Amino acid sequence: MEICQFWEIYLPILYGLMLFSIYYFLFLRKGKRFISFVKFPLALFTFVIGFVVYYIGHSEFEHAHKLITNVLLAFFSTCRLFVLGNDLVEMKDTVKSCPAFMIWFSIAASSAAIVFLSFLLNIFGKGILTFFKIKWNRSKENYIFFGVNEASVSLAEDMIKTKASRLIVFVKHIDVNENESLYDRAELTGALLKSRKSILDYLLVKNEESIIHPHIEDTTSAKKIFINSDYLSKLKLLKKLRLRTSHMFFLTENEDINIRSARSVINELNGLNLQEDITIHIRTLLEDVENLYFDSFTKTSPKIAIRFLNDSDIVARQLVNAHNPVDDNWIKKDVDKGIATSDFNIMLIGFGQTGISVLKRLVEFGQFVGSEFNAIIIDKAMNSKTGSFNNRYPGLISNYNFDFVETEVGKVEYYELIKKNLNELDYLIITLGNDALNVQAAFDIQQLARKISDRPLKILVRLNDSYAYDNLFQSTENISIEIFGREKDVFTEDIIIRASLEKTARKIHTYYNAQSDPLKRQSWDQLSRIKQLSNISVAEHIHTKLALAGLTIADVKQIGNKEQFILKIGEERLLNIAKGEHLRWNAHLFANGWVEYKLNEIPDKATSNKNEIKKLHACLVSWDQLSKVNKRFNEDYYKYDRENVTNIFELIKNGIYTE
Repeated sequence: MEICQFWEIYLPILYGLMLFSIYYFLFLRKGKRFISFVKFPLALFTFVIGFVVYYIGHSEFEHAHKLITNVLLAFFSTCRLFVLGNDLVEMKDTVKSCPAFMIWFSIAASSAAIVFLSFLLNIFGKGILTFFKIKWNRSKENYIFFGVNEASVSLAEDMIKTKASRLIVFVKHIDVNENESLYDRAELTGALLKSRKSILDYLLVKNEESIIHPHIEDTTSAKKIFINSDYLSKLKLLKKLRLRTSHMFFLTENEDINIRSARSVINELNGLNLQEDITIHIRTLLEDVENLYFDSFTKTSPKIAIRFLNDSDIVARQLVNAHNPVDDNWIKKDVDKGIATSDFNIMLIGFGQTGISVLKRLVEFGQFVGSEFNAIIIDKAMNSKTGSFNNRYPGLISNYNFDFVETEVGKVEYYELIKKNLNELDYLIITLGNDALNVQAAFDIQQLARKISDRPLKILVRLNDSYAYDNLFQSTENISIEIFGREKDVFTEDIIIRASLEKTARKIHTYYNAQSDPLKRQSWDQLSRIKQLSNISVAEHIHTKLALAGLTIADVKQIGNKEQFILKIGEERLLNIAKGEHLRWNAHLFANGWVEYKLNEIPDKATSNKNEIKKLHACLVSWDQLSKVNKRFNEDYYKYDRENVTNIFELIKNGIYTE
């Protein structure tokens, strides 16, 4: 009797305690999810218990001596149990009348039901819950990520720090190379996950071969999904996108996927009556891609803006954000006069796409009255790269001091070149295209600099890996090694979205638009991308102008009006900062492939000072020579540079510009 009670009562209790202990100590306390517990111990134990119970049950039949038959019947019945079906009715009353058998049968059936329902909820329940979370979300901003990778998750993590109430959605399975574990990180930010497949798509088997060979990708089908006309409709996002300010991100490492997906989405958005702005962010591999792709995307709605993100360009953007030459006294300044008192000297080791973008960015943000920009550029294949660079950026070659040197890291002449120039350098940037090479080169140069130089030096190292080299570098008092370019540092709201910066740029355009001929006025959306970028560059450079004037945003806010602001700066300082603004504007256009439109080459009847097709501009001259352009076109171009300084007051006072 005691043995019967043990089987009937205590063993089921022990079984329950065992499962709870396994769940608590091995899963719950280690942060794993309930479904992980269901998949391994619960499903396994349930199958074992069910198999034993059914084997005993089937052994009661007349052919009990047939072992193989009983095993197969037990196996089939146990599998059937997991889809909420059982063979109990087919068994004889002898087993049904046994309390111990029925208790264990009930345990097996209950466990199987939990396993089945857990998997059902995991497949379909999360999608239903996500649907209602999106439907009930009251945020005024949508952020939709198509695909997951380190870049997209890093951006989502950064955005959620600023404003946790945003609606952030990741569309799954855009790229076959997605790292599924990153979805866990995305969910931890508070993001919602949606599949591009509907429930019906999961239930319908359209390709039997994919079941037999799940590793084989049907490339034709994979491509078709990106040009589907009802892409957003399937995701149930159309209403949210139509009525809210939205950003959509295509950030996979596959440029083809990004372009095709974005085109599909834009085609669908063009058919909506959009009430708010939508910005499409597309990651690409090509350099200077804005000029290549900007006009090729068909968008009929003025509410749609397209932004292309080239990796090398945004890496260079992050470098200057983190290490602006005007900060930290790397450029000596006389803030009473608004000038620099030292040249800006850099050495760039590695002249691939990142190296070129970094050089262009530093030229633009390294322009100061009283200073020259000088660069030594090293690459082992320099002779094969300078021709392309000269062809694309002739204005940079002819206006700045570039010394191109072909040598390889580690050679005697390489170290001799570093020794010769070390005491003159402000920045030394390493972009060799390989993390290990970059790190080794940085350490070697740091050791060399410690021996022969007491001058402050920044060694800026491009790294791709987000974690391997964390906390590796320890800066000395004068010679510091700084990392830039990691995805977790680059893919941030300030670098990628730049909402406040673009808002400032739009206000700058609005001001100058009001000064122009009414017949020539253009809205922001009507501007060519180079004009938009030019206004954004003006906004980015406000920080430099304030630093040259020795002012902060807080200082400007204390000033009563614009006239007092102009008096505070003073005529000499205002003039020098305006001259620096003209130098920056020149550098910006040179870095985008423009050159001087010589006055003797401009037709006499021409009324425009530029030719956008040929990238020619008459104002790409020195400050002193600008007077001749003023006379030719009967317009004061000096005033634009001055106003880019004086207008800072209103941009700050009205809360438009913030750092």
